[in-house]
Amino acid sequence: MAPARASSSRATVSERLVLIPAINKNSTTGYKCVAYSRRDKKFQAQAQNGGKRVYLGSFDTAEEAASAYARSEYGRADAAKLLQPRPAPTAAGAEAIRQAEREGLTLATSSSSNTGYKGVCYRKETGSKKYQLQVASGGKQVSLGWFATAEQAALFYARREAGRDTSDLTAPPPPPPPPEPSTAAGAEAVRQAGREGLTLTTSSKSNSGYKGVTFYPKERGSKKYKLHVWVGSKLLHLGLFATAEQAALFYARREAGRDMAVLYPPPPPPPPPPAPSSAAGAEAIRQAEREGLTLATSNSSNSGYNGVTLYPKQQGSKKYKLSVRVGGRQVSLGWYAAAEEAALARARHLWDTTVRLLEPQPQQAPPQGAAGPSEASYEEEEDGFDPTDIAEAVALSLLPDPPSASEQRAARWQARAAEQAARADAAATAAAQAAAEAAPPWDDEVEVEAEQESDSEDESEMEVEAAAAARVAPAPAAEEPPQCAICLDDLGAHPEARLQPRDPNGWGATRCCKSLFHYHCLHAWLSDNSEVETSRGMEPINTTCPCCRGFVSKSASRMLA
Repeated sequence: MAPARASSSRATVSERLVLIPAINKNSTTGYKCVAYSRRDKKFQAQAQNGGKRVYLGSFDTAEEAASAYARSEYGRADAAKLLQPRPAPTAAGAEAIRQAEREGLTLATSSSSNTGYKGVCYRKETGSKKYQLQVASGGKQVSLGWFATAEQAALFYARREAGRDTSDLTAPPPPPPPPEPSTAAGAEAVRQAGREGLTLTTSSKSNSGYKGVTFYPKERGSKKYKLHVWVGSKLLHLGLFATAEQAALFYARREAGRDMAVLYPPPPPPPPPPAPSSAAGAEAIRQAEREGLTLATSNSSNSGYNGVTLYPKQQGSKKYKLSVRVGGRQVSLGWYAAAEEAALARARHLWDTTVRLLEPQPQQAPPQGAAGPSEASYEEEEDGFDPTDIAEAVALSLLPDPPSASEQRAARWQARAAEQAARADAAATAAAQAAAEAAPPWDDEVEVEAEQESDSEDESEMEVEAAAAARVAPAPAAEEPPQCAICLDDLGAHPEARLQPRDPNGWGATRCCKSLFHYHCLHAWLSDNSEVETSRGMEPINTTCPCCRGFVSKSASRMLA
């Protein structure tokens, strides 16, 4: 075998081939893409192309297989990478190379790495450290850290392989100098930190120059510096500040456990209320004064009042919408014709909510045999009460859900029925008064005689009724048979047809008021498409329950229960 090895070496030298060394230190041949086959008892040369293996041949020696790989296009590409001159290192990289020479270490190179050093990879990361060092451990790639230069990462790897100290390479770099304050408020914050003995933490990764402080130029208002801190695995927002120095001072005080309230300026006074634009608005303001309420104003609302928004394109006369925030969502409280009326409704709502929260809740008696709450539990409840929670409770108080469409229609029908009844009563009263005025006046004697005759008739009728009641015992009232509220047919004659929509005599009770109906009668009622003209326009007549105006489904399976 020796002559064959020598001849292969001479051929390699004459052809000026570059034998690519193995990347994996566990290689048994020492050459890249060369492996020994125990079955054939020869050395095989194989290359990788797009995730597939390319067989280059079998040879008697590892040098012949490595030469075959070097002659291939894959080996020539690897040789070009090895022969390509490495870019000149930076000052820190040159110092790492000289330090390796002083320690007698060799920086391991690699043709498969984009940096030219083994285990060192360049990545487009933010910050100054863009070179990552990785090693294989237990079949997994383990990161050993990030470095400013590839030479420092290679020196760390060489020291690790030799068992040397690597603490000087992993020490954090010194913090950058703080930027110059751009405003007088920022300079005052820096001087205040000096008086309190605090240090404003700087950072090269932040666009403001301070740790945790980010500058947002497109943020609305004068406060464009946002402060964030990591709490566990979550990023916590601590507020917006006018200058980066104020945010950094807040962060320093928080880290030192100092008071941070002085950095929060007092809230600006509320703006003056706008002048009322209508007589209804002026009356709402006077009513608020009589009730001792304050209409909350706001600069961010187009109406001038907090929670009140003007919608000029809204149809009708009510263009002001009142909304409150409950449990993280906006809840509408109605539409109003004037902004002052909406603001008065909001003030009344907050007052009623506060009174409801402060009222003592009725305590339910404990069941028999159960011991009531002990004195210790009362003391714990009193100790746990915090009066400052009232404002938050008011803001988060649960309002009733807005009425559904069916409930709104039922309310409108009830309001219309009450209005019609009131008009009928007024018309009857007016007719009675007119009839009384049109009747001829009676003489006094005739009027007295008529009264005496009516009294005697009433007494005789009462005597007859009492005698009849004494002779005949009152019989118990018979229970009225169930009847359909529309056709008045007896439903008791067909008990087997209850909840049978396909039966001609099928009947049931509504879910809203438990009134009884035939299926076909209620279906005919709901299917009537007649309309009536109202103040809101043309609306259908029959859309709800005939008895209570509640919602009734048109589906036969859900119509009655």
